[in-house]
Amino acid sequence: MGTVTSLSTTTRDSKLTPEDLAELVGTLGSAYEGYKAAIVSNGMDGDALSLLADDEKSLVEAFDDLGITTKLHQKVILSKLPLLLPVGTTNAPVDVTSITADGSSHVKSQASSTALSLVQKQTASGIGFPEKLQVPPRALLSRMFLIQGIKLDPSDIKPAVAKIVARLDRRSGCDGVNTFHCFLSYRCAADTDVAEKLYWMLKSEGFFPFLDKECLVSGMSWREGFLSGLQKSLLFLPLISRAALAPARNFTIDHGGDMVLLEYSMAFQVMDVSENPSFVCPLHVGQRVGSDLHNFADFDLSLYADRVEVEVVEVQVSERVIEGTLMFPPGVGPKYAHNMVYIFHHDWYCKWNLSKDFLQQGPRPIKDGWSGYPFSRVDASLVFPQGVGPDYARNIAYMFCGDLYCKWNLVDDTLLKGARKIKDGWKGYPFDQVDAILVYPTGVGQSYAHNMAYMFCGDSYCRWDLSKDSLSQGARKIKDGWKGYPFDQVDAILVYPTGVGQSYAHNMAYMFCGDSYCRWDLSKDSLSQEPHKIKDGWKGYP
Repeated sequence: MGTVTSLSTTTRDSKLTPEDLAELVGTLGSAYEGYKAAIVSNGMDGDALSLLADDEKSLVEAFDDLGITTKLHQKVILSKLPLLLPVGTTNAPVDVTSITADGSSHVKSQASSTALSLVQKQTASGIGFPEKLQVPPRALLSRMFLIQGIKLDPSDIKPAVAKIVARLDRRSGCDGVNTFHCFLSYRCAADTDVAEKLYWMLKSEGFFPFLDKECLVSGMSWREGFLSGLQKSLLFLPLISRAALAPARNFTIDHGGDMVLLEYSMAFQVMDVSENPSFVCPLHVGQRVGSDLHNFADFDLSLYADRVEVEVVEVQVSERVIEGTLMFPPGVGPKYAHNMVYIFHHDWYCKWNLSKDFLQQGPRPIKDGWSGYPFSRVDASLVFPQGVGPDYARNIAYMFCGDLYCKWNLVDDTLLKGARKIKDGWKGYPFDQVDAILVYPTGVGQSYAHNMAYMFCGDSYCRWDLSKDSLSQGARKIKDGWKGYPFDQVDAILVYPTGVGQSYAHNMAYMFCGDSYCRWDLSKDSLSQEPHKIKDGWKGYP
């Protein structure tokens, strides 16, 4: 079927009669012809339609009275309502040039007075796009996290789209050129697929979202195009995901040129200028791990950099990619340390999530994250298992650096006792320093390894009895005591807590040397996996 009715602003006026309205509804398709007589007999004219337009519930009740009870038909008529309202009302966002039998139309762009005034206020604000971010990521995100957001499952975005649609105004008259219903902000390296799905699904719902790759005008600079799209949008939808905010968790980089954070900053400026507190609506994008959905939960502000620029620090080149590790015992210490391993390199550290096996935070300078720690680096750490050893060692981390060590209170996450010589505090220890320490999980491995700490230095090791807090076995070469171990020395060791992390990591020791690592089976006391590069096996390790 072709175009059946041509309308102009001269025929669609505030005197739209019941007969005119009936004809317009009939143009939506042959299935709608049966409603024409009821519209006329009940006197439903343009004025009555305008009065009901702002109250969808009353409008649906009116549809029921007219015999329009089919939910599909009600939905179609509601979606076409802006095309049926008389010009001159606040709900008349567009001028209709024609309506075709399939319900589509050719319209001129004419935003509603409310939307147009808001856009005009935003575009006339004089806001410019800054060259660099002025607000630290932590401060910016503290404001973002105060706003109630929408949870989004990347494998099923329909529920999130439904909530977005509920916040959009179908009668705003956005045309996708001069005005947009919403602006989609995302980090390309993290959420491009989700952003594109949102764009096309919102388009299918009859809305005009702004997506850079679809809406930027050819020849316009990115900054100019972004600012124009932002100011012409009625809602800002930032996709907040763990991957999207990963750069903001890096304390060693300059954040001034982070375009995503710049978008957030500009959005808040537009929100303030337009005096529209609902302008920003975060979309919290979850992460699928197998069949499980992990909702976005990184709201802890301490995870994010507290400055835009960082002090340039000359880091000495070291062959040791991982120099030390530290894990809090299960249930001990602050929640942010649970099921985490702190990995140290030179005077920096990062936090690795053992439950989900990804980088949680960092890298950060040790001096910023471990206030009071008396050394510049961490070579190794030792935590006595729960219930093992003397009382003075419980919930304490012995942290080694060179020929010194200190005691760290894991309950309070504070320094307990400052620097002391290893030779003075560890009577009988046969080496000058400690490179790495291995403690078998309770009940795992051979009986001779129970309640023991294997302490490595260079190409040798010794065994320390944790129950008696004394030397159990003197110095021995690694190659003699660890048959099959593929390296000459051990830089650091990581053992997942019992029941934490992926099954392949259970009862295993990850032993690092230089830029490589291997996996040692603690149950069988033998090599489980040949050497791999750290960069290949620990994706995201900085």
